[in-house]
Amino acid sequence: MRFSGTACAIRAEGDFSLRGAAMDNPTSPINPSKEELELLSPSLAASLCSVSEARFNSWIEQGFLPLLDYKGAKMVRSSDLIGHLVTYNIRIPARLLDQGQKKILCIMQGSALDAETVTYLIRYLYLVRKKENCIIDFTKHGEHAELKVLTFEPDRIILLGKREEVEILGAGLKKLISPRTTIIHLSPRSSCLFLPELDSREREPI
Repeated sequence: MRFSGTACAIRAEGDFSLRGAAMDNPTSPINPSKEELELLSPSLAASLCSVSEARFNSWIEQGFLPLLDYKGAKMVRSSDLIGHLVTYNIRIPARLLDQGQKKILCIMQGSALDAETVTYLIRYLYLVRKKENCIIDFTKHGEHAELKVLTFEPDRIILLGKREEVEILGAGLKKLISPRTTIIHLSPRSSCLFLPELDSREREPI
């Protein structure tokens, strides 16, 4: 089984008011409400991402971000924007994240995982999604892994591979992460820190 970088954010549906100076003028102070962050005007989205409107519009023109027609206005869905930022290793503005939303990064030693590990990983992620509001992304160990760690700024890193190999990788990553970030090794034969049914004696952080 192979993985490509994928981000997913679940947000509530609702009716959105997208008027006001902060929406129409990207130079105004940006203090959008949670509801306003569900759908974004391209100008507001560019301001939140600290990029020019020209660059943001190029993302739309190249098909990276779909435009939605909402009450006669062209809008970008925030979940689509988050997915684009994660895929292209661009930092996610804190204002786009729900309060308490976690970012989990899975790093694989190779480009493929054995069936047993895949089964265990799916079970783990299913339990995590039931317990937490989170964004999950995947990458493989290599030259882009460090860039992904720096731009994604994960709250939790899951290392997938042989224990002796991921211990070396984990030691190197600790130089790049904040103290709040947890690094764990996940495999069918090594228990995981955040599986709720595991006894504390079974937990194995790196």
